[in-house]
Amino acid sequence: MTMTVGADSADTAPVPGTVHLVDLNHSIQARHAGNGDIILNPAPSSDPDDPLNWSPRRKLTSTICTNLYVELSRTTYETNQP
Repeated sequence: MTMTVGADSADTAPVPGTVHLVDLNHSIQARHAGNGDIILNPAPSSDPDDPLNWSPRRKLTSTICTNLYVELSRTTYETNQP
């Protein structure tokens, strides 16, 4: 049995959930990064507590705190094993 790769209508249909991330013609009505061609998906809201709007320092602090929590939880679990 041979399998051939063809370009029938089923192969050219977009995959569900596919989003264009580059808009060279600026024809898509979506939020772009600055004045560029990159589409922001998901688009950040105007809420300052939205993680997409966090400053790099706040993102780093959140990552460090999460990593410390996981490591301390793991270490505590491992030391309490008989």
